[in-house]
Amino acid sequence: MVEEVLVTRHGPDIGPALPGETQHLTLRSIALDGLGLLGPGHRLSRARDWDSFRDALRGWETLAMNFVYADVDGNIGYQFGGRVPVRGRGLGLLPAPGWDPAYEWIGTIPFDELPSAYNPPTHFVASANARVVGDEYPYHLGCEWRDGYRHQRIVQVLSEGEALTPEDMARLQVDDLSLPALELMPFVRRLEPQTDLGRSAHGLLLEWDGHLSVDSAAAAVFEAFLLHLYRRVFGARLGNAIDTYMGKSVHVVFPENGYAYRAASNLVAAVREARPDWFPEDNGHRPTWERAGAQALDEAAAWLAERLGPEPHRWRWGDLHLIRFNHPLGRVKPLGRLFSRGPYPVPGDPNTVFQNSYHPLEPFEVTLPTASYRQVIDLGDLNQSRSIIYGGQCGHPLSRHYDDLIDGWLRGESHPMPWDREQVEAVTEATLRLDPAGE
Repeated sequence: MVEEVLVTRHGPDIGPALPGETQHLTLRSIALDGLGLLGPGHRLSRARDWDSFRDALRGWETLAMNFVYADVDGNIGYQFGGRVPVRGRGLGLLPAPGWDPAYEWIGTIPFDELPSAYNPPTHFVASANARVVGDEYPYHLGCEWRDGYRHQRIVQVLSEGEALTPEDMARLQVDDLSLPALELMPFVRRLEPQTDLGRSAHGLLLEWDGHLSVDSAAAAVFEAFLLHLYRRVFGARLGNAIDTYMGKSVHVVFPENGYAYRAASNLVAAVREARPDWFPEDNGHRPTWERAGAQALDEAAAWLAERLGPEPHRWRWGDLHLIRFNHPLGRVKPLGRLFSRGPYPVPGDPNTVFQNSYHPLEPFEVTLPTASYRQVIDLGDLNQSRSIIYGGQCGHPLSRHYDDLIDGWLRGESHPMPWDREQVEAVTEATLRLDPAGE
């Protein structure tokens, strides 16, 4: 099958903007200008100091990424890598008139003016998909940042300890404290649910420490409450468009849209502002924020009872929040048991350091980002480094190494990551050798 695509100076023609429209949209994207990954990636892997690290990233001419740096001499750094367009007008969020030269790209942000830090006074760097610059930054880096809660929690923990150990860092990687929950607790304490289930659920929240552990009943209550409150608050203004605001996909390639990235912070901000005219009048009466919250909690408790039974103290977050390790061949039912693994209960949510994300419209199975790989590098003794992936090292489903790392990954454990050749050879079980044909 051959499909002809018209490519303009503003990128490929992707069709009419809306059904019945005659004007077409084109897509201008850095990603379509060529990846430029292999050369910079190779130089990055061979960098020996901060300068060679940054020089390697000067050639990183693809979509932007966050890069962190550390060396055996005790230096640390952060570098924003990638080409970012500078627009004459507009932010790139909405279609622009291609015939108006005012909207043309006028270049890209110079590399030396991209966000960067070397041995900052905080004595640490942190990165978690959050916004990396403030309003004072002279260029526009984009709008599709994820909520900053994971970054805030990392910074909070790193700021508390003067001498953190590798073990401390490993614990931080599986931290399941919910900052949105702590921010919403003053509002939760003012609620007065009207049902017995709602009052029991409310009592669980009042005694909760904010950790989204798999055995927590309150964690299950909070996550269900969060989604029902989100619908009540933003549904009051958006009506039938609420699903889009909760992340409804607009294309098969993207399982969620950018609104879902900031669902929690948008809700917290609205609750804090608590505009008195937010909710429409009902029979001459305008619901208060506390009444809307109480109704959301009653609805969440009823929703949980339908799925987990009528006794709130027996509810468990891990009974709802599950992860499956699905193999592409596992989608064929007879092969699922052979190739795929799970489900397994997991802690956290989209906004905890141990990120286990679900789609807001399809709660609560983990179908979006999680930590597929964790590592702690000990630059004082590289042979003491540790790492783990989910699944296993072998891709053969009958091998004992196909899934032998799952339990450790779920428990937040890791395995030794030897560095020196002698150390590697000492624990090598098998070697795969690939020889060119004819040799």
